Amino acid sequence: MLRTYHRWLAIISGIFMIFIALTGIALQLDLWITGTPPPGAERNDAPPPHRAMPDRAAVARMTDTVFAAMATRTDVSVERIEFNFAAPAPFATVGSANPFGPAIRIDARTGAELPVEKMDTGLHGILQDIHAGYFFGLPGRILSVLLGVGLLVLSFTGLKVYFDLYLRRRKIGKKNPFWR
Repeated sequence: MLRTYHRWLAIISGIFMIFIALTGIALQLDLWITGTPPPGAERNDAPPPHRAMPDRAAVARMTDTVFAAMATRTDVSVERIEFNFAAPAPFATVGSANPFGPAIRIDARTGAELPVEKMDTGLHGILQDIHAGYFFGLPGRILSVLLGVGLLVLSFTGLKVYFDLYLRRRKIGKKNPFWR
C-alpha cells in the first residue's frame, strides 16, 4: 500500500520537480555565463560612507509632512512607515507590514507621492519567479509548498521502503546495502 502511494506521488511530483530543477539549473547558468553576482549580492565590499543622522527637528518636520500626506488617504493601509535618508531627497515608504506588500513612497519634504521604482530583473528575475512559483501568483506559491511537502513524503516513504527491502535481504543472507 505504501509503495502504491509513493509511486503515484513520485510520478506527479516528479513532473513538477523536473520543472523546478530545470529552472534552477537555468538560474545558475545565467549567473555563470553572464558573470554577474546573484541578486542582492554587492560587488563592492567596502562599507558605504558614513552619513550623519538628520537633526531631530528635520526628522520631526518630515514625519509631520508624511502624516499629513497620509491623513486623507484611504487606499493605503498604513502598517509601516520607513524613512530613507540616503536618497538624494529623503522619502518615506508607507504601506503594508509585509515587505513585498503594497506600499507607496512619499517625498518627506513636500508630501508628494513619488513613483515606485520597478526593478528591472531581466531574465534572471523571470526565472526566479517561475522557479519559486511567484510567476503563477498564489496558486504557484501553494503548489510550491505542496511540492515541498510531497518531496518530504517521498523521502520518508522511500527510506521506509528501502529499509524494509534491506531488512528482508539481510534475513536471506544478502548483506550488500545496494542492489539492482
